[in-house]
Amino acid sequence: MPIAADRLAGALASLWLSLAPVAAVAADCPVPGDTGVRAEYADGGVVDYRLLPDGQVEVFEPAAGGAGEGLVFTSLYGVYDLTVAARDADGGTDPDRTLRYGYATDDHPLARPESGAVWVGTAVTHWPDGSETAETAAYVFGREGERQLSGCTYRTIPVKVTFMDDRGWVAQDLLYFIDFGLSVATGRQHVTDRAPRWRALAGLVPITP
Repeated sequence: MPIAADRLAGALASLWLSLAPVAAVAADCPVPGDTGVRAEYADGGVVDYRLLPDGQVEVFEPAAGGAGEGLVFTSLYGVYDLTVAARDADGGTDPDRTLRYGYATDDHPLARPESGAVWVGTAVTHWPDGSETAETAAYVFGREGERQLSGCTYRTIPVKVTFMDDRGWVAQDLLYFIDFGLSVATGRQHVTDRAPRWRALAGLVPITP
């Protein structure tokens, strides 16, 4: 997750809300078994993760001004986006502002987040009007290591995700946290960017359900 959802330039233009920093609150290190985790960025922004059954994760990126608005994702293993929707201040979502994602897995299932794993295949975006667009997707999982953030040590795997079609490509860098089953976005580069746009991660804190 998220993947911060756009697959190619403009893929989420109809959904995107200006995401803004939210004041971070110091807390203890999250531990395996926590079902809610907040990622805090050095720029003051936050993203909330809630673990769901069957390896799924709900990701919430708050919009400017707070008040409960923002983008909400569901993803598999915290890596493969399944849905993204604009959330209203009351917590509701609109089907006309919701995208669904599918993956061609007949020949090979989606790779689990493990060192050295690779998945290359077709990713399909299902739009609210019933139309579909397809892209080639590549997920490459790097070597397991340790990452220290705000005095806490985590087992992590770097992930490079790339989506390609006849309009170009977009790449995203994720950091997968093994003990929580979720990934945090740390960088993005579009075909027109001269260099990746990095976002420094400051730390993780537990949040209550």
